[in-house]
Amino acid sequence: MDRSLTLWLNGIREHLTFWLPLLSEQFVYLIFGIGALWIAIHHLGRVKAMAIDFTFTMALPIVFSAVICEGLSRKINRDRPFVAISEVKQLIEHGADPSFPSSHMSVMAAIAVALWFRNRNLGIITFVLATISGLARIGAGIHYPSDILVGALIGTAIAVLSHRFTKELRLRTLRS
Repeated sequence: MDRSLTLWLNGIREHLTFWLPLLSEQFVYLIFGIGALWIAIHHLGRVKAMAIDFTFTMALPIVFSAVICEGLSRKINRDRPFVAISEVKQLIEHGADPSFPSSHMSVMAAIAVALWFRNRNLGIITFVLATISGLARIGAGIHYPSDILVGALIGTAIAVLSHRFTKELRLRTLRS
């Protein structure tokens, strides 16, 4: 299933040549920017509160999910689709480093879920953008669907745990 879905998404590339680099590479910056902008506007003029909120809402989930994915990636060492499957065409520049799980997707999911705890609509919007980006990464030939799914699950789990274990500290720090 992983292979066939990868081949199918990579096969529709002719229709998405312009969009795939944007969707697969740049959406992570868009999602990050949306989150940072929301925090900045939410704490307008309160620099300390902005820094605290950014640290707990975005920085911690991003760092932990990226570190976990990188560690798993080195342990599992799964070849990227463009390396392992001759029919897959690599549509964006990417190294041939291990693909599983997708740290790109884990970071986007961590941001989206962390934002969802703070603003449901914003979380849904950013998770939809992250999902589109994940599909584009499959279509670009640099990830399998399971890479994306597991990356999303890791990012989600980290954001949930981060929110659960730091919520009181964040609120207490913001009140002081």
